[in-house]
Amino acid sequence: RRILRFSVGLDIAEKTRVNKTNNIEKKYTAWFSPKNLFGIFPNPFHLVPRPARLIQKWEDDREMARQFLAGVNPVMIQVCKDPTNQLSPKLLEFFQSKKINVQQIAAEKRLLFADYSELATLEKNPHNAYPECYNPTVAFSESNLRYFQASKIVFELGRARQHLDILAIELDMVHDTNDATKRDPQVFSRYTSPKNDWLMAKICVATADSQYHEWVSHLGNTHLTFEPHIIAIHNTLYKHSHPLWDFFEPLTKDTLLLNWAARSTLAKFGPDAFGDRMTSIGTGQFMQLIRNRWEKYDFFQYSALPDELEMRGFDSSFDIPCYLYREDGMKLWKAIGAFTYDFVTEVYGDDENGPAQDEIVQLWAQETTDPGKAAIPGFPTSIATKTELAKVMQTMWWICSGLHAAINFSQYDYFTYVPNKPLGARACMVQYKTDGKGKRRWIFENATPDMARVKETLQVARALTLPSERCIDNLGGHYKDVQYGKSSYDTFLTKLEALGDIIEARNQKNKKQGKAVYSYLHPSQVPSSIDI
Repeated sequence: RRILRFSVGLDIAEKTRVNKTNNIEKKYTAWFSPKNLFGIFPNPFHLVPRPARLIQKWEDDREMARQFLAGVNPVMIQVCKDPTNQLSPKLLEFFQSKKINVQQIAAEKRLLFADYSELATLEKNPHNAYPECYNPTVAFSESNLRYFQASKIVFELGRARQHLDILAIELDMVHDTNDATKRDPQVFSRYTSPKNDWLMAKICVATADSQYHEWVSHLGNTHLTFEPHIIAIHNTLYKHSHPLWDFFEPLTKDTLLLNWAARSTLAKFGPDAFGDRMTSIGTGQFMQLIRNRWEKYDFFQYSALPDELEMRGFDSSFDIPCYLYREDGMKLWKAIGAFTYDFVTEVYGDDENGPAQDEIVQLWAQETTDPGKAAIPGFPTSIATKTELAKVMQTMWWICSGLHAAINFSQYDYFTYVPNKPLGARACMVQYKTDGKGKRRWIFENATPDMARVKETLQVARALTLPSERCIDNLGGHYKDVQYGKSSYDTFLTKLEALGDIIEARNQKNKKQGKAVYSYLHPSQVPSSIDI
Protein backbone atom coordinates (compact mmCIF):
# COMPACT_ATOMS: atom_id res chain seq x y z
CA ARG A 1 0.00 0.00 0.00
CA ARG A 2 2.84 2.40 0.85
CA ILE A 3 4.56 1.75 -2.47
CA LEU A 4 1.28 2.32 -4.31
CA ARG A 5 0.66 5.63 -2.48
CA PHE A 6 4.20 6.70 -3.25
CA SER A 7 3.89 5.81 -6.95
CA VAL A 8 0.64 7.76 -7.18
CA GLY A 9 2.37 10.70 -5.53
CA LEU A 10 5.22 10.58 -8.07
CA ASP A 11 2.80 10.49 -10.99
CA ILE A 12 0.89 13.47 -9.60
CA ALA A 13 4.14 15.36 -9.01
CA GLU A 14 5.39 14.64 -12.52
CA LYS A 15 2.21 15.88 -14.20
CA THR A 16 1.36 18.84 -12.01
CA ARG A 17 4.75 20.19 -10.94
CA VAL A 18 7.83 18.66 -12.56
CA ASN A 19 6.64 18.98 -16.17
CA LYS A 20 5.26 22.46 -15.62
CA THR A 21 8.36 24.18 -14.30
CA ASN A 22 11.03 25.52 -16.62
CA ASN A 23 13.54 26.01 -13.82
CA ILE A 24 15.79 22.96 -13.97
CA GLU A 25 16.81 23.14 -10.31
CA LYS A 26 13.21 23.42 -9.16
CA LYS A 27 12.39 20.22 -11.03
CA TYR A 28 14.47 18.27 -8.50
CA THR A 29 12.42 19.61 -5.59
CA ALA A 30 9.09 19.47 -7.47
CA TRP A 31 8.95 15.68 -7.01
CA PHE A 32 8.24 16.07 -3.30
CA SER A 33 4.82 16.77 -1.84
CA PRO A 34 4.31 20.45 -1.00
CA LYS A 35 3.94 21.52 2.61
CA ASN A 36 0.66 23.26 1.80
CA LEU A 37 -2.06 22.61 -0.76
CA PHE A 38 -2.79 25.59 -3.03
CA GLY A 39 -0.24 27.45 -0.92
CA ILE A 40 -2.79 27.79 1.91
CA PHE A 41 -4.02 24.55 3.50
CA PRO A 42 -1.68 22.12 5.31
CA ASN A 43 -1.07 19.07 3.13
CA PRO A 44 -2.52 16.00 4.92
CA PHE A 45 -1.14 13.48 2.43
CA HIS A 46 2.63 13.90 1.92
CA LEU A 47 2.64 11.08 -0.63
CA VAL A 48 6.28 11.84 -1.46
CA PRO A 49 7.98 12.92 1.79
CA ARG A 50 10.27 15.90 1.43
CA PRO A 51 13.81 15.85 2.93
CA ALA A 52 13.36 19.53 3.79
CA ARG A 53 16.51 20.09 5.81
CA LEU A 54 18.70 18.45 3.17
CA ILE A 55 17.21 20.54 0.36
CA GLN A 56 17.96 23.65 2.37
CA LYS A 57 21.48 22.67 3.50
CA TRP A 58 22.94 20.36 0.84
CA GLU A 59 25.32 22.92 -0.69
CA ASP A 60 26.84 23.83 2.67
CA ASP A 61 30.34 22.39 3.03
CA ARG A 62 29.82 21.38 6.63
CA GLU A 63 26.63 19.55 5.68
CA MET A 64 28.46 17.57 3.03
CA ALA A 65 31.25 16.79 5.49
CA ARG A 66 28.70 15.78 8.16
CA GLN A 67 27.25 13.20 5.80
CA PHE A 68 30.58 11.36 5.76
CA LEU A 69 30.10 10.84 9.51
CA ALA A 70 26.34 10.44 9.82
CA GLY A 71 24.91 10.15 6.33
CA VAL A 72 24.28 7.33 3.91
CA ASN A 73 27.87 6.04 3.62
CA PRO A 74 29.71 6.66 6.91
CA VAL A 75 32.27 3.91 6.28
CA MET A 76 34.53 5.61 3.74
CA ILE A 77 36.09 8.35 5.85
CA GLN A 78 39.57 7.71 7.26
CA VAL A 79 41.90 9.37 9.74
CA CYS A 80 44.95 10.86 8.04
CA LYS A 81 47.89 10.08 10.32
CA ASP A 82 50.66 10.46 7.74
CA PRO A 83 49.83 13.10 5.11
CA THR A 84 53.05 12.48 3.18
CA ASN A 85 52.02 8.92 2.39
CA GLN A 86 48.25 9.10 2.60
CA LEU A 87 47.68 12.23 0.54
CA SER A 88 48.79 12.84 -3.05
CA PRO A 89 51.71 15.07 -4.07
CA LYS A 90 49.23 17.45 -5.70
CA LEU A 91 47.26 17.88 -2.49
CA LEU A 92 50.42 18.32 -0.44
CA GLU A 93 51.65 20.93 -2.89
CA PHE A 94 48.32 22.75 -2.68
CA PHE A 95 48.29 22.80 1.12
CA GLN A 96 51.88 24.02 1.24
CA SER A 97 51.12 26.82 -1.21
CA LYS A 98 48.17 27.94 0.94
CA LYS A 99 50.19 27.65 4.15
CA ILE A 100 47.87 24.98 5.56
CA ASN A 101 49.98 22.88 7.91
CA VAL A 102 48.43 19.45 7.39
CA GLN A 103 51.23 17.78 9.36
CA GLN A 104 50.23 19.81 12.42
CA ILE A 105 46.52 19.17 11.87
CA ALA A 106 47.26 15.44 11.56
CA ALA A 107 49.34 15.52 14.76
CA GLU A 108 46.32 17.04 16.52
CA LYS A 109 44.19 14.15 15.21
CA ARG A 110 42.03 16.52 13.18
CA LEU A 111 42.87 15.57 9.59
CA LEU A 112 40.56 13.14 7.77
CA PHE A 113 39.98 12.08 4.18
CA ALA A 114 38.06 9.79 1.84
CA ASP A 115 39.78 8.18 -1.13
CA TYR A 116 38.17 7.15 -4.41
CA SER A 117 41.38 6.87 -6.43
CA GLU A 118 40.62 3.19 -7.12
CA LEU A 119 38.12 4.39 -9.72
CA ALA A 120 41.11 5.23 -11.93
CA THR A 121 41.66 1.49 -12.46
CA LEU A 122 38.25 0.95 -14.10
CA GLU A 123 38.50 0.82 -17.88
CA LYS A 124 35.19 2.20 -19.13
CA ASN A 125 34.90 5.91 -18.46
CA PRO A 126 32.56 7.17 -19.75
CA HIS A 127 30.42 4.11 -19.35
CA ASN A 128 27.51 3.50 -21.73
CA ALA A 129 24.21 3.17 -19.88
CA TYR A 130 23.18 0.68 -22.56
CA PRO A 131 26.29 -1.35 -23.45
CA GLU A 132 26.06 -2.37 -27.09
CA CYS A 133 26.96 -6.01 -26.41
CA TYR A 134 23.82 -6.39 -24.26
CA ASN A 135 21.58 -3.79 -25.91
CA PRO A 136 22.20 -4.12 -29.66
CA THR A 137 18.89 -2.48 -30.55
CA VAL A 138 19.65 0.71 -28.57
CA ALA A 139 21.33 3.29 -30.80
CA PHE A 140 24.42 4.97 -29.39
CA SER A 141 23.74 8.38 -27.90
CA GLU A 142 26.04 10.69 -26.00
CA SER A 143 23.17 11.35 -23.62
CA ASN A 144 23.55 7.75 -22.41
CA LEU A 145 27.16 8.17 -21.36
CA ARG A 146 27.89 8.12 -17.62
CA TYR A 147 31.01 9.65 -16.10
CA PHE A 148 33.02 9.28 -12.92
CA GLN A 149 36.27 10.74 -11.63
CA ALA A 150 38.92 9.26 -9.39
CA SER A 151 39.03 11.64 -6.46
CA LYS A 152 40.02 12.42 -2.90
CA ILE A 153 38.38 14.72 -0.39
CA VAL A 154 40.20 16.09 2.67
CA PHE A 155 38.52 17.28 5.86
CA GLU A 156 39.49 19.22 8.97
CA LEU A 157 37.88 18.42 12.30
CA GLY A 158 37.21 21.58 14.32
CA ARG A 159 39.28 22.18 17.44
CA ALA A 160 36.21 21.58 19.60
CA ARG A 161 35.82 18.29 17.68
CA GLN A 162 32.11 18.95 17.14
CA HIS A 163 32.02 19.50 13.39
CA LEU A 164 33.86 18.63 10.20
CA ASP A 165 34.67 20.90 7.26
CA ILE A 166 36.13 20.39 3.80
CA LEU A 167 39.69 21.53 3.12
CA ALA A 168 40.09 20.46 -0.51
CA ILE A 169 39.02 18.08 -3.27
CA GLU A 170 41.29 16.46 -5.82
CA LEU A 171 39.87 15.23 -9.15
CA ASP A 172 41.65 13.34 -11.91
CA MET A 173 40.93 15.34 -15.05
CA VAL A 174 42.11 12.58 -17.44
CA HIS A 175 41.07 8.94 -17.13
CA ASP A 176 44.01 6.76 -18.14
CA THR A 177 44.21 3.25 -16.70
CA ASN A 178 47.63 2.60 -18.21
CA ASP A 179 49.68 5.69 -17.37
CA ALA A 180 49.08 7.42 -14.05
CA THR A 181 51.25 10.37 -15.09
CA LYS A 182 48.61 11.40 -17.62
CA ARG A 183 45.74 11.71 -15.12
CA ASP A 184 46.30 15.42 -14.51
CA PRO A 185 44.93 15.74 -10.96
CA GLN A 186 43.62 19.17 -10.05
CA VAL A 187 42.77 20.52 -6.62
CA PHE A 188 39.65 22.56 -5.82
CA SER A 189 38.65 24.40 -2.68
CA ARG A 190 36.05 26.95 -1.70
CA TYR A 191 38.80 29.49 -1.09
CA THR A 192 40.55 29.14 -4.46
CA SER A 193 37.84 27.95 -6.87
CA PRO A 194 34.96 29.90 -8.36
CA LYS A 195 31.69 29.14 -6.57
CA ASN A 196 30.21 27.01 -9.36
CA ASP A 197 33.47 25.13 -9.94
CA TRP A 198 33.46 24.25 -6.26
CA LEU A 199 29.86 23.03 -6.47
CA MET A 200 30.71 20.85 -9.47
CA ALA A 201 33.77 19.42 -7.69
CA LYS A 202 31.61 18.44 -4.71
CA ILE A 203 29.05 16.81 -7.01
CA CYS A 204 31.84 14.80 -8.66
CA VAL A 205 33.00 13.51 -5.27
CA ALA A 206 29.42 12.78 -4.19
CA THR A 207 28.97 10.74 -7.38
CA ALA A 208 32.15 8.78 -6.66
CA ASP A 209 30.93 8.09 -3.13
CA SER A 210 27.57 6.88 -4.48
CA GLN A 211 29.30 4.19 -6.52
CA TYR A 212 30.98 2.83 -3.41
CA HIS A 213 27.91 3.17 -1.25
CA GLU A 214 25.49 1.32 -3.48
CA TRP A 215 27.76 -1.44 -4.68
CA VAL A 216 30.53 -1.95 -2.11
CA SER A 217 29.25 -0.66 1.25
CA HIS A 218 25.69 -1.87 0.68
CA LEU A 219 25.55 -4.80 -1.75
CA GLY A 220 29.07 -6.09 -1.14
CA ASN A 221 29.66 -5.51 2.57
CA THR A 222 26.23 -6.67 3.76
CA HIS A 223 24.07 -8.63 1.28
CA LEU A 224 26.78 -10.63 -0.48
CA THR A 225 29.04 -10.91 2.56
CA PHE A 226 26.28 -12.50 4.64
CA GLU A 227 24.98 -14.87 1.97
CA PRO A 228 27.63 -17.62 2.36
CA HIS A 229 27.21 -17.42 6.14
CA ILE A 230 23.54 -18.30 5.79
CA ILE A 231 24.32 -21.31 3.62
CA ALA A 232 27.00 -22.54 6.04
CA ILE A 233 24.61 -22.12 8.98
CA HIS A 234 21.89 -24.03 7.13
CA ASN A 235 24.24 -26.87 6.20
CA THR A 236 25.45 -27.36 9.78
CA LEU A 237 23.66 -25.72 12.70
CA TYR A 238 20.17 -25.87 11.19
CA LYS A 239 20.67 -29.33 9.70
CA HIS A 240 21.72 -30.78 13.06
CA SER A 241 19.15 -28.80 15.13
CA HIS A 242 21.95 -27.21 17.11
CA PRO A 243 21.04 -24.81 19.94
CA LEU A 244 22.83 -21.95 18.14
CA TRP A 245 20.14 -22.12 15.44
CA ASP A 246 17.82 -20.48 18.00
CA PHE A 247 20.15 -17.47 17.82
CA PHE A 248 20.74 -17.44 14.07
CA GLU A 249 17.21 -18.06 12.81
CA PRO A 250 16.07 -14.40 13.05
CA LEU A 251 19.32 -13.29 11.37
CA THR A 252 18.71 -15.34 8.22
CA LYS A 253 15.11 -14.43 7.40
CA ASP A 254 14.45 -13.58 3.72
CA THR A 255 18.04 -12.65 2.80
CA LEU A 256 18.64 -15.39 0.24
CA LEU A 257 15.31 -14.68 -1.46
CA LEU A 258 16.07 -10.98 -1.48
CA ASN A 259 19.55 -11.51 -2.92
CA TRP A 260 18.12 -13.77 -5.61
CA ALA A 261 15.63 -11.05 -6.53
CA ALA A 262 18.39 -8.41 -6.57
CA ARG A 263 20.38 -10.45 -9.08
CA SER A 264 17.43 -10.16 -11.44
CA THR A 265 16.75 -6.47 -10.80
CA LEU A 266 19.09 -3.95 -9.16
CA ALA A 267 22.24 -6.06 -9.59
CA LYS A 268 21.19 -7.56 -12.92
CA PHE A 269 23.89 -8.25 -15.48
CA GLY A 270 22.57 -8.04 -19.02
CA PRO A 271 20.18 -5.97 -21.19
CA ASP A 272 18.64 -2.82 -19.69
CA ALA A 273 20.47 -3.37 -16.40
CA PHE A 274 19.72 -1.01 -13.51
CA GLY A 275 23.40 -0.76 -12.63
CA ASP A 276 24.29 0.22 -16.18
CA ARG A 277 21.60 2.79 -16.87
CA MET A 278 21.47 4.35 -13.39
CA THR A 279 25.05 4.45 -12.10
CA SER A 280 28.25 5.95 -13.38
CA ILE A 281 30.46 2.85 -13.32
CA GLY A 282 27.93 0.25 -14.52
CA THR A 283 27.29 -3.34 -13.55
CA GLY A 284 30.48 -4.98 -14.77
CA GLN A 285 32.69 -2.41 -13.11
CA PHE A 286 30.84 -2.41 -9.81
CA MET A 287 31.46 -6.16 -9.72
CA GLN A 288 35.15 -5.38 -10.11
CA LEU A 289 35.05 -3.08 -7.07
CA ILE A 290 33.32 -5.78 -5.02
CA ARG A 291 35.92 -8.33 -6.18
CA ASN A 292 38.77 -5.98 -5.23
CA ARG A 293 37.29 -5.53 -1.80
CA TRP A 294 36.73 -9.27 -1.29
CA GLU A 295 40.34 -10.02 -2.19
CA LYS A 296 41.37 -7.94 0.85
CA TYR A 297 38.53 -9.06 3.11
CA ASP A 298 39.09 -10.40 6.61
CA PHE A 299 36.07 -11.40 8.68
CA PHE A 300 36.91 -9.54 11.88
CA GLN A 301 38.93 -6.67 10.40
CA TYR A 302 36.27 -5.70 7.86
CA SER A 303 33.05 -6.74 9.63
CA ALA A 304 33.61 -6.39 13.40
CA LEU A 305 32.80 -2.75 14.10
CA PRO A 306 35.73 -1.83 16.43
CA ASP A 307 38.24 -3.57 14.14
CA GLU A 308 36.82 -1.91 11.04
CA LEU A 309 36.83 1.52 12.68
CA GLU A 310 40.42 1.03 13.83
CA MET A 311 41.43 -0.02 10.32
CA ARG A 312 40.27 3.45 9.18
CA GLY A 313 42.13 5.13 12.04
CA PHE A 314 39.25 5.55 14.50
CA ASP A 315 40.68 3.69 17.48
CA SER A 316 39.25 4.16 20.96
CA SER A 317 41.56 7.12 21.63
CA PHE A 318 40.27 9.16 18.69
CA ASP A 319 37.73 11.65 20.04
CA ILE A 320 35.06 12.58 17.50
CA PRO A 321 31.61 12.79 19.12
CA CYS A 322 30.01 14.05 15.91
CA TYR A 323 30.72 10.66 14.27
CA LEU A 324 27.25 9.40 15.15
CA TYR A 325 27.61 6.16 13.18
CA ARG A 326 30.47 5.26 15.52
CA GLU A 327 28.83 6.68 18.66
CA ASP A 328 25.55 4.81 18.24
CA GLY A 329 27.18 1.85 16.52
CA MET A 330 29.60 1.12 19.36
CA LYS A 331 26.82 1.27 21.94
CA LEU A 332 24.78 -1.19 19.89
CA TRP A 333 27.85 -3.35 19.23
CA LYS A 334 28.55 -3.67 22.96
CA ALA A 335 24.92 -4.53 23.70
CA ILE A 336 24.99 -7.22 21.02
CA GLY A 337 28.25 -8.56 22.46
CA ALA A 338 26.79 -8.88 25.95
CA PHE A 339 23.76 -10.66 24.50
CA THR A 340 25.81 -13.12 22.46
CA TYR A 341 27.99 -14.04 25.45
CA ASP A 342 24.90 -14.50 27.65
CA PHE A 343 23.34 -16.68 24.95
CA VAL A 344 26.47 -18.82 24.64
CA THR A 345 26.51 -19.19 28.43
CA GLU A 346 22.92 -20.47 28.34
CA VAL A 347 24.10 -23.16 25.93
CA TYR A 348 27.44 -24.14 27.52
CA GLY A 349 27.04 -23.05 31.13
CA ASP A 350 30.24 -22.04 32.92
CA ASP A 351 32.50 -24.15 30.72
CA GLU A 352 34.56 -21.52 28.86
CA ASN A 353 36.01 -24.26 26.64
CA GLY A 354 32.65 -25.84 25.90
CA PRO A 355 32.61 -24.95 22.17
CA ALA A 356 35.92 -26.77 21.64
CA GLN A 357 34.21 -30.11 22.37
CA ASP A 358 31.14 -29.29 20.25
CA GLU A 359 31.50 -31.24 17.00
CA ILE A 360 28.73 -29.32 15.22
CA VAL A 361 30.27 -25.94 16.02
CA GLN A 362 33.59 -27.17 14.65
CA LEU A 363 31.80 -28.49 11.57
CA TRP A 364 30.23 -25.05 11.10
CA ALA A 365 33.62 -23.35 11.38
CA GLN A 366 35.08 -25.77 8.83
CA GLU A 367 32.18 -25.26 6.41
CA THR A 368 32.48 -21.48 6.74
CA THR A 369 36.22 -21.44 6.01
CA ASP A 370 36.46 -24.24 3.44
CA PRO A 371 37.68 -22.72 0.11
CA GLY A 372 35.21 -24.95 -1.73
CA LYS A 373 32.25 -23.95 0.44
CA ALA A 374 31.57 -20.63 2.22
CA ALA A 375 35.24 -19.57 1.94
CA ILE A 376 35.05 -16.64 4.39
CA PRO A 377 38.56 -15.19 4.79
CA GLY A 378 39.56 -14.58 8.39
CA PHE A 379 36.75 -16.64 9.93
CA PRO A 380 38.24 -18.99 12.56
CA THR A 381 38.83 -22.53 11.27
CA SER A 382 37.97 -23.80 14.74
CA ILE A 383 36.25 -22.21 17.73
CA ALA A 384 37.73 -23.02 21.12
CA THR A 385 36.07 -20.80 23.72
CA LYS A 386 32.80 -19.13 24.60
CA THR A 387 34.48 -15.74 24.24
CA GLU A 388 35.61 -16.51 20.69
CA LEU A 389 32.23 -17.93 19.73
CA ALA A 390 30.42 -14.91 21.19
CA LYS A 391 32.55 -12.49 19.13
CA VAL A 392 31.86 -14.49 15.96
CA MET A 393 28.13 -14.30 16.66
CA GLN A 394 28.38 -10.60 17.59
CA THR A 395 30.14 -9.81 14.30
CA MET A 396 27.60 -11.73 12.25
CA TRP A 397 24.67 -9.99 13.91
CA TRP A 398 26.32 -6.60 13.36
CA ILE A 399 26.61 -7.27 9.60
CA CYS A 400 22.93 -8.06 9.10
CA SER A 401 21.53 -5.62 11.66
CA GLY A 402 23.46 -2.46 12.57
CA LEU A 403 25.73 -2.21 9.53
CA HIS A 404 22.97 -2.90 7.01
CA ALA A 405 20.54 -0.57 8.81
CA ALA A 406 23.00 2.34 8.75
CA ILE A 407 23.86 1.85 5.08
CA ASN A 408 20.40 0.99 3.75
CA PHE A 409 17.75 2.90 5.66
CA SER A 410 19.44 6.26 5.18
CA GLN A 411 19.01 6.09 1.40
CA TYR A 412 15.72 7.92 1.12
CA ASP A 413 16.95 10.81 3.24
CA TYR A 414 20.10 11.41 1.16
CA PHE A 415 19.58 10.01 -2.33
CA THR A 416 16.14 11.32 -3.21
CA TYR A 417 17.18 14.95 -3.50
CA VAL A 418 19.36 13.77 -6.35
CA PRO A 419 21.90 16.65 -6.66
CA ASN A 420 23.05 15.83 -3.14
CA LYS A 421 24.13 12.28 -4.05
CA PRO A 422 23.89 11.48 -7.78
CA LEU A 423 24.02 7.81 -8.72
CA GLY A 424 25.07 8.56 -12.26
CA ALA A 425 26.69 11.66 -13.74
CA ARG A 426 26.00 12.71 -17.33
CA ALA A 427 29.15 14.83 -17.44
CA CYS A 428 32.34 15.38 -15.49
CA MET A 429 34.49 18.34 -14.54
CA VAL A 430 36.23 18.39 -17.93
CA GLN A 431 32.99 19.00 -19.86
CA TYR A 432 31.88 21.50 -17.26
CA LYS A 433 35.10 23.46 -17.82
CA THR A 434 34.93 23.32 -21.61
CA ASP A 435 31.20 23.37 -22.34
CA GLY A 436 29.63 24.66 -19.14
CA LYS A 437 31.89 27.69 -18.93
CA GLY A 438 31.35 28.01 -15.21
CA LYS A 439 27.56 28.27 -15.36
CA ARG A 440 25.50 26.82 -12.51
CA ARG A 441 22.52 26.03 -14.73
CA TRP A 442 24.71 23.86 -16.97
CA ILE A 443 25.47 21.52 -14.05
CA PHE A 444 21.82 20.67 -13.54
CA GLU A 445 20.96 20.56 -17.22
CA ASN A 446 23.90 18.40 -18.27
CA ALA A 447 25.69 16.72 -15.35
CA THR A 448 23.24 15.64 -12.65
CA PRO A 449 20.74 12.87 -13.54
CA ASP A 450 17.77 13.65 -15.79
CA MET A 451 14.17 13.49 -14.58
CA ALA A 452 13.58 9.90 -15.72
CA ARG A 453 16.52 8.77 -13.56
CA VAL A 454 15.35 10.97 -10.68
CA LYS A 455 11.94 9.30 -10.70
CA GLU A 456 13.48 5.83 -10.70
CA THR A 457 15.88 6.80 -7.90
CA LEU A 458 12.93 7.93 -5.79
CA GLN A 459 11.03 4.71 -6.47
CA VAL A 460 13.95 2.47 -5.57
CA ALA A 461 14.98 4.46 -2.50
CA ARG A 462 11.43 4.30 -1.17
CA ALA A 463 11.16 0.56 -1.73
CA LEU A 464 14.51 -0.14 -0.07
CA THR A 465 13.72 1.88 3.03
CA LEU A 466 10.31 0.51 3.96
CA PRO A 467 10.47 -0.36 7.68
CA SER A 468 10.99 -3.98 8.63
CA GLU A 469 8.47 -5.91 10.69
CA ARG A 470 11.27 -7.80 12.46
CA CYS A 471 13.57 -5.42 14.34
CA ILE A 472 16.06 -6.39 17.02
CA ASP A 473 13.81 -5.07 19.80
CA ASN A 474 10.70 -7.07 18.85
CA LEU A 475 11.98 -10.65 18.76
CA GLY A 476 10.22 -11.59 21.97
CA GLY A 477 7.84 -13.88 20.10
CA HIS A 478 10.74 -15.82 18.65
CA TYR A 479 12.48 -16.28 22.00
CA LYS A 480 9.29 -17.47 23.69
CA ASP A 481 9.15 -20.42 21.30
CA VAL A 482 12.76 -21.64 21.47
CA GLN A 483 14.78 -23.48 24.09
CA TYR A 484 17.68 -21.05 24.41
CA GLY A 485 18.01 -17.29 24.64
CA LYS A 486 14.88 -16.01 26.39
CA SER A 487 16.65 -14.85 29.55
CA SER A 488 19.54 -13.40 27.55
CA TYR A 489 17.18 -11.59 25.20
CA ASP A 490 15.21 -10.04 28.08
CA THR A 491 18.45 -8.55 29.41
CA PHE A 492 19.34 -7.40 25.90
CA LEU A 493 15.99 -5.61 25.59
CA THR A 494 16.78 -3.55 28.68
CA LYS A 495 20.02 -2.38 27.09
CA LEU A 496 18.27 -1.62 23.79
CA GLU A 497 15.63 0.45 25.55
CA ALA A 498 18.36 2.52 27.24
CA LEU A 499 20.14 3.02 23.90
CA GLY A 500 16.88 4.08 22.26
CA ASP A 501 16.30 6.66 25.00
CA ILE A 502 19.78 8.13 24.46
CA ILE A 503 19.26 8.42 20.71
CA GLU A 504 15.78 9.95 21.09
CA ALA A 505 16.98 12.55 23.60
CA ARG A 506 19.87 13.59 21.36
CA ASN A 507 17.66 13.75 18.29
CA GLN A 508 15.05 15.88 20.05
CA LYS A 509 17.78 18.30 21.15
CA ASN A 510 19.30 18.45 17.66
CA LYS A 511 15.94 18.93 15.99
CA LYS A 512 15.14 21.91 18.21
CA GLN A 513 18.49 23.41 17.22
CA GLY A 514 17.85 22.83 13.50
CA LYS A 515 20.49 20.11 13.30
CA ALA A 516 20.21 16.79 11.52
CA VAL A 517 18.94 13.79 13.45
CA TYR A 518 20.46 10.31 13.28
CA SER A 519 18.03 7.46 13.93
CA TYR A 520 19.31 4.66 11.74
CA LEU A 521 20.77 2.71 14.68
CA HIS A 522 17.79 3.19 16.98
CA PRO A 523 16.92 -0.39 18.02
CA SER A 524 13.31 0.01 16.87
CA GLN A 525 14.59 0.78 13.36
CA VAL A 526 17.29 -1.91 13.09
CA PRO A 527 16.05 -5.14 11.48
CA SER A 528 17.37 -8.46 12.74
CA SER A 529 18.11 -9.62 9.20
CA ILE A 530 18.80 -8.22 5.75
CA ASP A 531 15.18 -8.45 4.70
CA ILE A 532 14.98 -5.50 2.29
